[in-house]
Amino acid sequence: MPKTLEDIATHLGSGPFLGMDWGKRRVGLAISDADNQVAMPLCVVDAGGALRTTLITLWEERKIKALVMGWPLHADYGKESDLCPAISRLGHRLVDDHGWPICFWDERFSSQAVLHFPQKKGTELHHHAAAFILQGALHRWQHLRSLIGT
Repeated sequence: MPKTLEDIATHLGSGPFLGMDWGKRRVGLAISDADNQVAMPLCVVDAGGALRTTLITLWEERKIKALVMGWPLHADYGKESDLCPAISRLGHRLVDDHGWPICFWDERFSSQAVLHFPQKKGTELHHHAAAFILQGALHRWQHLRSLIGT
């Protein structure tokens, strides 16, 4: 079962985290530095089988410590969007199959926040949204780590 960020902060030391912005057709991925200070856009992959393969490859090659999955809530009233069940299924499958530390992070306004980034026409923004999501979680993770004294 996916964990809370509090659980991850209690049990994990530093090491790169992976962030995810789920879309119906494409998924943006971002990665943190080894000290969990800065999130950087990484890539955009098609949703489906390619995503799972990409996640497994990145986890192994980059020695990822945790996955932060954007949790899309409606901006006006905070209810889960229609994407939440699919994101939840993927998170549970990854935990069950691989035992990865995974948490969900409120991604409200992440896409709107990156719409104003300079970009080339037609460029995907999902990986920038993933970095925005991951950066928020990293700030909270750092705060939690300071509270528990590690």
